[in-house]
Formats: sequence, structure tokens, C-alpha cells
Amino acid sequence: MDEGAALYSRYLNGDENAFDQLVRRYRKDVTLYANSITKNYTLAEDAAIDAFSELVYKKGKYNYSIPFKSFLFMICRRRAIDKIRKERRFVGISDRAVSDENIYEKAENDEKREMLKFALENLPEKQRSAVYFVYFEGLSYEQTAVIMKINPKKVDNLLFQAKKRLKEELKNKI
Repeated sequence: MDEGAALYSRYLNGDENAFDQLVRRYRKDVTLYANSITKNYTLAEDAAIDAFSELVYKKGKYNYSIPFKSFLFMICRRRAIDKIRKERRFVGISDRAVSDENIYEKAENDEKREMLKFALENLPEKQRSAVYFVYFEGLSYEQTAVIMKINPKKVDNLLFQAKKRLKEELKNKI
């Protein structure tokens, strides 16, 4: 059982402090992942809060056979997509607020990173998610497949397409 699963199990058994530890441990990762989907930091924070809330209000849904972080990311992905859908109902796409939050706050602000960031943001959502999970979160193809609800071969295909697209876009820039 991984650390996240152990903490969640402790929470389910009445240890409120364990839930606080879960939030502290995963909040940043979940928010950054949601931001990669929504491209709006405020919506991403809301999606992350909703994901943690779901852990509280829908107890017993976690299947201990998958890593806790993968389970949490699956919830977050669904919540982030819900936030985008809800926003589109109330606000026109062109009026969508763009967040100025710098998700790479600790990274150097060099030109190459900015070009890469821009190129990553222009990838289709599924390709961007696959790149995020495998290269930024260090998850395996199998873990990524579970989160994205696709098979591992599809993850491989998405990564191949993403790398091809990034290479083409960045060919003469970096």
C-alpha cells in the first residue's frame, strides 16, 4: 500500500489529521495537473478542491489495487473537465479568463522553457495529459492508461504523436 493509500485508509478510520496530510502532499500536483487541462489557474484550484471533496463525500470508492495518486488524478481530471464545461455554459469561449499564474514559479524564466511551455499548451488535451503524467509526474504507461481510461498502447501512441508535434514546432526555435 502506497503512502497516499495508507493516509486515506487512516482518514477513513477516523484520523482527520491524515486527510490534512493528504491535502498537503498532493495539493500542488493535483492543481498543476488541473491547470494543464483548464489553462485557468482559478478553475484548476476549484477542480483540485472538488477532487479532495469527493474523497470526503464519496468514501469507499477507492480501489486499493491502483496507486492513490492515480485515483486522485482520475477524479481531478473529471472535475477539471466539468469546470470547463460549466464555464462554457456561462461564459463565451472568447471571454474566458486567462490566468497569469506562473505554474513554473521555481523554474528559470528562460526562453527555451517558455517556448516549450507554449508548445506543450498547444498540444491536444489527451496528448498533453499523457506527456504530463509520463514525463512530469514520472508515471508508467500503465498508470497513465488507468488515469486516462485508455490502454497502454494508446498512451504510447499519444506520446509518439506529441513528441512528433513538439519536435516539428520547436525544430528551428531551440
